[in-house]
Amino acid sequence: MTEVAVVVADLAGSAARTVDTVRSAAERAHAVAEIIAVGHGRRPDCAADRIVEALPLGGAYVRNRGLACASAPVVAFVDGGLAVGDDWLSALLAELARADAVTGPVSPAWRRWPRLHGRLALASPLWTTGAANVAFSRERLLALGGFSRERRRSGDAEIHLRLARAGGALAWSPRVAASGSRERVAPATPVELLARLPSELARTLPAQPQPLSRSHPAKTRFSYSVGPGLMLHLHGSPSSRLERAVREREAIRRGASVGGIPKLVASANGPDATWLLEERLPGRHPDTSAADAWFDAAADWTVGLAGPPGRRLSEIESWNEQRRALVDSAAPRTRERVERALEAVSQLGAVHMHGDLQPRNLLLENGAVGAVDWEGAWLEGLPGLDLVFLALFADGNGPDVAVLERLARGEDLPRRALVPRLRRLGVEPELLPELVVACLALWAFAEQRRLARLGAPPRPPVFGPLLRRFSA
Repeated sequence: MTEVAVVVADLAGSAARTVDTVRSAAERAHAVAEIIAVGHGRRPDCAADRIVEALPLGGAYVRNRGLACASAPVVAFVDGGLAVGDDWLSALLAELARADAVTGPVSPAWRRWPRLHGRLALASPLWTTGAANVAFSRERLLALGGFSRERRRSGDAEIHLRLARAGGALAWSPRVAASGSRERVAPATPVELLARLPSELARTLPAQPQPLSRSHPAKTRFSYSVGPGLMLHLHGSPSSRLERAVREREAIRRGASVGGIPKLVASANGPDATWLLEERLPGRHPDTSAADAWFDAAADWTVGLAGPPGRRLSEIESWNEQRRALVDSAAPRTRERVERALEAVSQLGAVHMHGDLQPRNLLLENGAVGAVDWEGAWLEGLPGLDLVFLALFADGNGPDVAVLERLARGEDLPRRALVPRLRRLGVEPELLPELVVACLALWAFAEQRRLARLGAPPRPPVFGPLLRRFSA
């Protein structure tokens, strides 16, 4: 069994010496270690056990990519360009036996530092280089959300401060030392990332891509306009779910009775990236302060998108897999209620589903409705989920819990007319309480995955507590 994973962040192509010294330290400690070298926009040239080429999105992103690859209970991080001593790993493992994390200085200048042990003082200005040479309990680091990529939170001290605020213990040891010059790099800008666009896709572009402000670096997604009618999206560290959603969105678009579904023009994969070129929909996002002016049109479009119900959800293997995952992830006190709700809605006919239908993903143009961001698309999904989600967030202050409360009582909402639209999708009023719990189970599950995304420190959950409330 691997005892420790060591992530060497190869930020400027100087990982080879670092990897060699880490391997020597592991042999000296008689430890079973896996060395993972993660390159910043390049493939590392070194003798690591595992080589990963990551997008050039900064040191925090590189370390998080290494963390995502690691499975050992202890994960250490050493920046390329540094060299560790033969006793480095022995000292590190000894310190971790009594703390959640351990760090050391990056040069012999440690003698100028105070010997701090135990929990870290929150205001200490001395912790400015620790993430270059630090180790964590993997479970604790994952709970913290990994290394932050948010610009306002970035910095090597930040992870230590979050650990302290969460009640964790950080040990400092002069024996956990590294020498040499630490590599420093800046994340690539959206324009610089275009240099990584696969040539087969670049040749199809009619104009030079222009970055859009909707890009979200913390989510490793960047968007570009390409001329007047196309959009280019870059997804870093793409999941298999993204590939499936793109494929199912195209199937939905081809069979839908409504417009407003952007057509996929081309796609290509690159190292640590998926690039999507699609039609750009016209329109503006709806005004959430005047939801009554647009909700009916958007709700009717949602019903049209869903299409007539198809085969029963219980006959669909992908739904049954999702159902089992939802039950397994539910808290013990809600599991039985979630299981009953999922059993009930599994008798419904499946419909097309956007998966994240809220005002910021809607576009309105002269009475026409369209939607963007189809990463949660389902070809055969739960009827009513999109419609209820849209109602939850229509006023811009969601989730509006009153929507769930009324539906759970089998009642309709003033000025929203959800019940007749849900009946068109096969959901009768007596099934509304089960639909509410099933929707909340799906949203809570997606929320768990979102909060576990590395690089964006976790926020308080919303749907998990609501699921517990409505499952009582």
